Amino acid sequence: MFTRGVQSNIGMGLGVLIFSVAMGALLAVVFCAVYGRANLSARAVAALTAGGMLVSLWIVPALKYPPNPPAVSLEETIQQRTLLYLLLVVLSAGLFVGSVLLVRRLMPKLGVWNASLAGIADYVVSMAVVFLILPGIHETPSSFPADDLYQFRLYSLGTQVVIWATIGLVFGALAAKVLEDKRASVAA
Repeated sequence: MFTRGVQSNIGMGLGVLIFSVAMGALLAVVFCAVYGRANLSARAVAALTAGGMLVSLWIVPALKYPPNPPAVSLEETIQQRTLLYLLLVVLSAGLFVGSVLLVRRLMPKLGVWNASLAGIADYVVSMAVVFLILPGIHETPSSFPADDLYQFRLYSLGTQVVIWATIGLVFGALAAKVLEDKRASVAA
């Protein structure tokens, strides 16, 4: 339908923009659920939420099923790979939320530092079990240049870091402005 040139220029930019807006909306929902419960500033909550979403929605799933360049993988495995990847994203996000809730529950008994370490350990062990249960997929042809694959995966990671950092910082600044204005008007 579109040429490769259009896909790699306008299409890629539009795709990143649409993805970023969708993830920003998801961050807004999570922020609203977390902000009142956390004893942190709006900027800190937005930054921590964006960081947690980057880890749980992209970095950890990419460790098991890393991104590949278009048209490199076997076409007959695309449905299986997509379903397994989406399952892993859902499990990772759910287990991440569970670990955060565990931290909140353990904080009164263990303190912030030890509860945080327990939550991190819980998430790491839980994800290790998930990684062992889910099948590995090795569909990239051995003849594909390893340097190209490495560069693609590195650029994919860089793109996600930029997207999530931008979402977290911009949302945090805007949320802080709105919430500080509300606080000032309530105090007056």
